[in-house]
Amino acid sequence: MIRLFCFNAGCGDAFRIEFIGNSRVTRHILIDSGYERTYRNVLAADFEMIAKKGQQIDLCIASHIHDDHIGGLKSYINAILANRANNIITQWWFNPPRVSYGLPVNFVLNSVAQSIGQSDLIAGYLNDNNLLPKNPILNNIEPYFLDGMEIHVLSPNSHILDILADKYRDPKIALETIEDKTISHAIGSKNRDYHIPLEEFTFSGWKEDRNLENGGSIAMLTSFRGKNILWLADAHPSVVISSLKAIGYSES
Repeated sequence: MIRLFCFNAGCGDAFRIEFIGNSRVTRHILIDSGYERTYRNVLAADFEMIAKKGQQIDLCIASHIHDDHIGGLKSYINAILANRANNIITQWWFNPPRVSYGLPVNFVLNSVAQSIGQSDLIAGYLNDNNLLPKNPILNNIEPYFLDGMEIHVLSPNSHILDILADKYRDPKIALETIEDKTISHAIGSKNRDYHIPLEEFTFSGWKEDRNLENGGSIAMLTSFRGKNILWLADAHPSVVISSLKAIGYSES
């Protein structure tokens, strides 16, 4: 059995996969967490329900540092630090830009821009509790297995993470000069297009997003008993396509 939960995160992302693994244990994978309010509005109750069942979140994937993806995790960590919540997450996948893997971490939590500040807080908590991944989460033709769930990481590649690390080497750097207007607010589309079938979209003149933070997204293909789901976050399509081809997929 596999169930998919899509949480109300406005224009942010917050999902949970629940499945019964090969061990017959119920497993949970959290993929992103929306904005700070997403934790207060929906995730806190969901986490409490999981804990009451004596279960845990076996893997939390924070795709990238934009606050419509990791804001809820910031709220969750603040609740843990204030003794208002318990940590039920046993493993985290996160690529914080200021981390040099294998080296001591010295976080400066005074960033002006909200997203990198949230990244610093989350990374600092994970580092203090020995929960940071030992190595960056990168695209790889070899899958990761979680009790029968196969996970192929499709993005990011090491090149993008190296550029991001260079960008954030200065602890005072802002994410984007107009982040508060273009990223941090939940802005809905004026003209919704959900009713238009995919085959009717026109992609002529389309240009790939070049935002570095988006390019640092952890994107995946999860496979479980014949159910394959792509989790793309805001990853660059060219990187995802290259990774899919590397593991044997084609346009057909």
